[in-house]
Amino acid sequence: MPVKRYVAFSELFRYADTKDWIFIIIAAIFSCGSGASFPIFAVISGDMIDKFNGSPDLVGAAAHNLYLYLGLGAASMVVGFIMFSLWTIIGERQAIKLRK
Repeated sequence: MPVKRYVAFSELFRYADTKDWIFIIIAAIFSCGSGASFPIFAVISGDMIDKFNGSPDLVGAAAHNLYLYLGLGAASMVVGFIMFSLWTIIGERQAIKLRK
């Protein structure tokens, strides 16, 4: 049975060049932005529930939160696409370098 060799975290990106590291930093920032969208959704939902209790203009309050949902959803989609694309590019570049 072959012995399993464990790779240290510092060795994962040993073939990364400067361009890869720039992509990694940008992708990590976009990953944080993508993860931050879910708590923001929760805050907007809580605000909407609060408006149900005491708002005289419920339709206006709902429309305002609707626009917030739409904006956050669109931003989340763009941020998620950029994040996923960058991590895919980084992975492909690393795989190509490992095969050489």
